[in-house]
Amino acid sequence: MRILYTFLLYLSYPFLYFKLKKRFGKEYIKQRKKTKIKGNFDCIIHAASVGEQVLIIPLVKEFIKNGKKVLITCATDTGFQKAKDNFGGEELVSISYLPFDFPSSLKAFFKNVKAKSLILVETEIWPNIIYFAHKNGIKIFLINGRISDKSYLSYKKLSFFLKNLFKFFEKVVVRSEKDFERFVAIGCPENKVKVCGNLKLTNKPEVKHNVKIETKKPVVVFGSTRDGEEEVILHYLNDLIKKGLFLPIFVPRHIERTGEIIEVVKNFGFEPVLSNGEVDFKLKDNEVLIVNETGKLVSYYAIADLCFVGGSLVNFGGQNFAEPLFLGKPTVTGKFLSNFEDLRDALGNYFTVAENGKELKFFIENFFENRQYFIKKAMEAAAYLESNSQSLECVLGEIKC
Repeated sequence: MRILYTFLLYLSYPFLYFKLKKRFGKEYIKQRKKTKIKGNFDCIIHAASVGEQVLIIPLVKEFIKNGKKVLITCATDTGFQKAKDNFGGEELVSISYLPFDFPSSLKAFFKNVKAKSLILVETEIWPNIIYFAHKNGIKIFLINGRISDKSYLSYKKLSFFLKNLFKFFEKVVVRSEKDFERFVAIGCPENKVKVCGNLKLTNKPEVKHNVKIETKKPVVVFGSTRDGEEEVILHYLNDLIKKGLFLPIFVPRHIERTGEIIEVVKNFGFEPVLSNGEVDFKLKDNEVLIVNETGKLVSYYAIADLCFVGGSLVNFGGQNFAEPLFLGKPTVTGKFLSNFEDLRDALGNYFTVAENGKELKFFIENFFENRQYFIKKAMEAAAYLESNSQSLECVLGEIKC
């Protein structure tokens, strides 16, 4: 069956080549056909894209703490960049694309890369990668395993094939009882499957700075805002701010944009105030605080009455809206959340999505009229996230690096 799969894969390569070239470029294809990485590692962790790269952060940190040498692989350019953002300067971590699932590419890869274990994330069940890893004496694990309703129907038809693949796995660690039942149904031996909860909900943020805002107004923090969002926000919320409904604080994703944000704030008739390393502020009615330093976003979320998580009103794929929810803060985002769809599925009952600036204004007015309701939902979110806090410990007990 694997031979048939490989034959069909090679047969479809011309079509895949042009599709991938159009989306990612020739350099991407070159790097995935033949990776340059070499070395000996305790484990390889394959986290295909951005969401999976976020998921493995606490796991990799634990491995580093224990002196493990880790190779993080990915399958998308955004996943590669996210891995570099997370661990680019870490001495014990190397980052590479994982080769396409062609035997020729994988033979070369495993000739150059030696590891004790291969940890796959969520649904990365690639037949040739699994086969050649096993052939090279590498122990194989799957973490945060999940099977969607749509995928389940397809996997059920391939259960005979998948059953032969699962015999190569040491352990399949899944998110829920539902996932447990589905993995068993598609051919994974029951004694190899373990429920540990959702790892994406374990990366609890740390409040490192004691920020103080001297004001009688509620504080709304607009976090991780991207190019164009400040203008949309102020256009729709201008009158609410001037009426004194709340005090706005902007914490942009990239502080290099501080100059342009200052101009936007001035254009709407407000006086910009820069944080400049301070943590104690007394702001006048017409002043808007802009945080022009990194590493303090969570500390500002901590003092907010309401948090907006940016990169989502304009199409930048969103940012991590679990951070304010961990702190029990009512949270709203825009509709562009493509980088965090799994988090959206898990936490959709606990935060609000505003389709545009107009809806954002409507939500904020509604928030201040029904504040206790939204606070209650946020506290429920924090409790739910806290209940997942043991997931990492559970996963670490089931896998080896």
